[in-house]
Amino acid sequence: MAQMSKTLATINIQSPVEVTPKQCKLEDIYTEDALEMIKRLEFKSMIQRFGSVTSTNDCEEDLSLLIILFDADPILSRLKMLTM
Repeated sequence: MAQMSKTLATINIQSPVEVTPKQCKLEDIYTEDALEMIKRLEFKSMIQRFGSVTSTNDCEEDLSLLIILFDADPILSRLKMLTM
């Protein structure tokens, strides 16, 4: 049993590696796709790290801004009239 535990815990440094160190280099990780994933996973504290990266689906934020900046009632009334 002890031998099996040692075998399982031993890191095999002779394993073949099929990638080069150059392929492992990270480029810019703060992309639009990454921002979408962060929002979908609701990692709200990480969103600020994305700085100027904008998401194509910022509807909720735009709607919140609209409600804060303007009274939404006149806008909604006009929309209702247009859809009738």
